[in-house]
Amino acid sequence: MRQPRSIRFQLSSVFVLFFLLVIVLGLFSISWLREFNKVSTSIVEVWLSSTRILGDLNNFTSDFRAAEGRDVLSSAGSGSGASEDTLALLDRSIAQAQHSYELVGHDPAEAALYAQFKDKWRDYRSIAGE
Repeated sequence: MRQPRSIRFQLSSVFVLFFLLVIVLGLFSISWLREFNKVSTSIVEVWLSSTRILGDLNNFTSDFRAAEGRDVLSSAGSGSGASEDTLALLDRSIAQAQHSYELVGHDPAEAALYAQFKDKWRDYRSIAGE
């Protein structure tokens, strides 16, 4: 016949079981936190910087077109030097934003869309520069 186990043994067994359960759950949680950290890092390093740079690029291109429109609509002698300086500054800002965007890694679909934008912007600049 089997001897009944002591209460001390049973309590120790339950304590060890709970301790092992806490360790397993802790390891599981750490692995999930590691995955969450990877996603968070991707958002910070790629998506937020890409969004900021694209916002700058959008702002600079619209400012450039507005400055061109002001230059076209203004009278011939008034402020063309300042307008040329503004256009040159915006052109440098656009080139810098494009360079910054190219430094960030992108998936093939985004890279294709950006290449399409770059080609169209180059075409626009060649037509507008005539």
